Amino acid sequence: MTNSVLSKTLERLSSGYKINRAADDAAGLAISEKMRNQVTGLNMATKNAQDGISLIQTAEGALNETHSILQRMRELAVQATNDTNTDDDRAQIQSEFDQLIEEIDRIGNTTEFNTKKLLNGAIGVSLSDDSDYFNAVESTGDTQNGVYTVTFTDIARRGVIHDANKYSALSANTTVTINGVEISLNSGDTLDQVVAKINVKTDDTGVEALVGGNGGLVLRSTTWGKNANVSITANAAVLQNLGLEGANGTVTTLTDAGEDTVGNIDGVAAVGDGVYMKLVATSDAKGLKVQELMTEYTATITASSITTKIGTDNHKVRDNLYINGVKVQVGMNASALGSLVTYINANQALFGVSAATSSGKLVLQSLASGPEAEITAVQYNHGSYTATAAFATSNISGATNITINGVTISISSNADIGTFIQDINAHAASTGVAASADAASVIVFKTVGTANYINIGYVGTAGWSISVGDYEGTLNTSEIQEDHGTVAGITAAYTAARITGATTVAPTGASTITINGVTINISAGATTGDIVSAINAHTATIGVWAAVSSSQVVLTSIEKGVGARINITHVGTTGYGLMTGTWYGTEDLAGPDGNVTVNNEDTLRFHIGANRDQKINVSISDMRADAIGKGVTGINNSAFTSLEKLKYIGVSSRENAEDAIKIVDQAIKNVSTERAKMGAYQNRLEHTINNLTVASENLTGAESR
Repeated sequence: MTNSVLSKTLERLSSGYKINRAADDAAGLAISEKMRNQVTGLNMATKNAQDGISLIQTAEGALNETHSILQRMRELAVQATNDTNTDDDRAQIQSEFDQLIEEIDRIGNTTEFNTKKLLNGAIGVSLSDDSDYFNAVESTGDTQNGVYTVTFTDIARRGVIHDANKYSALSANTTVTINGVEISLNSGDTLDQVVAKINVKTDDTGVEALVGGNGGLVLRSTTWGKNANVSITANAAVLQNLGLEGANGTVTTLTDAGEDTVGNIDGVAAVGDGVYMKLVATSDAKGLKVQELMTEYTATITASSITTKIGTDNHKVRDNLYINGVKVQVGMNASALGSLVTYINANQALFGVSAATSSGKLVLQSLASGPEAEITAVQYNHGSYTATAAFATSNISGATNITINGVTISISSNADIGTFIQDINAHAASTGVAASADAASVIVFKTVGTANYINIGYVGTAGWSISVGDYEGTLNTSEIQEDHGTVAGITAAYTAARITGATTVAPTGASTITINGVTINISAGATTGDIVSAINAHTATIGVWAAVSSSQVVLTSIEKGVGARINITHVGTTGYGLMTGTWYGTEDLAGPDGNVTVNNEDTLRFHIGANRDQKINVSISDMRADAIGKGVTGINNSAFTSLEKLKYIGVSSRENAEDAIKIVDQAIKNVSTERAKMGAYQNRLEHTINNLTVASENLTGAESR
């Protein structure tokens, strides 16, 4: 054996490696180093996964405490519903309630792992949309980034049974069956008592009751979609007394079925029950599976535009144009119409309108919308007064004064006509009057601003040829433009009910019309415009907006959906072309489309492989009090400013406490969902560690051979 061979043999024995340098086995060295890279990568991936489990356990442990807090809050809410408690008792319960909410926020804001905050929403999926009709959109952390186009074909609907007649007292004790649940009613129960008894069973029946516009009962499902059905079975006479069936009806069962939302996202079919839209990662990583689609729409209302009668007289435009009560200031040397449009658009917030031109006229579009939108453009004929003769050529001897519109103005000693005009105009802002002189040196007074009258109460010297008296201007009626917004542009699923009146209106005397329980006086000889004005003066009370369309009176309810109704119980004259009856809104029309943008760049990425892009995305939602109430439905308590924000609810009254139970239940459900997701992440990572360990062990064995 040569020294070279002996040296290599000893080196292998001492190092334990078959290959110590490339010369020992060139191909083997390359293969070995690649295997070693994989082994070290797999070992580090195992550590990464273990760190990921530790992070998830930290977050899930914090949510365990949030769960405990919510359970205590529910316990307090149940306690507060009991009328054995006084207001002071409930105040004490509310105090603890508030502290618990603050602790939920503290946990959400301060829970960290290696200084990374876990529960404040910073590592969740970011979503945005371009539609006012999407009120709740969710996505999983694995959903691919991008813009997803949402197209609706059918919109989810709740099951609803409307009141057909007014409620009549029950003549005997009876039972009704709603969605398979029996509910006992007593003889003499009022409608409010019937509603209360049905709503006690809402959790069992999935149906809520309310008083309808006809004074009868309305039943509607608390959920949306094909499973949101309503069925009531009772004696035919009982259904009539409840106001659910016509007076001559013989039906003993009334039903109405809900409908699912049907649509697609980027061409992938989607069906949902109409509460949320949720994007879920699929096998092709596109994230196009849709679990639920939102359908609670609101109306889009566009205000009407108006065309003013503005010419090209710079002076006229500058001096006496007012839009919504605000004076338009345009330079004397500017092109009137062009500079007017530029100035108005630069000050849209001031005037409440935007401006454009059409056929040489100014067009104003309200920035507001709907019945609240209003545009008024006014030009004034200014009040003016011209002295009876020329200003005295000799200067005034000594100081004197003159009183204009109640303001006493001092005239300088020995004032000539120029000084006199200067003294008058120095007070124009307070008097609303400016002075000038014509070619014959006769003093001319003219109103400025919104003033249209001149009152001269005192004249200090006869040399001015100015007389005491009142000199009024007039409003230039040919230049007044006024318009109101309408609700004719509703395009949403919640289309308000509407009725139309006759083409002509010719009441011979004063009369009345009763809409939604409010009696409105109509003057003798009223036109359609007069009727509209009379009705709109009560819009805030009756919830109905009137307009004229094709010479007809059109009534539109402000509320939308199943709650929208117009109830006319009295029409004083047939000349209105209106009739008594009740018209309801609907919930089942096609809705608008839109786009949803998904951004998961801020989600956690656990690198669980030896090579590039071998990772999983982990998202943890916002678990603070502002967020965990999301998704609650069927609560109409206006005392809660936001049902989705747990921090705004309370238990200071029995009614509030009843609603608080449902909201806390939703929060518990949301936290449970998040903890379940974390548990799934942890289980996945544990399987990942097992897989990585096996791969590392086998690869190490292969390398050693």
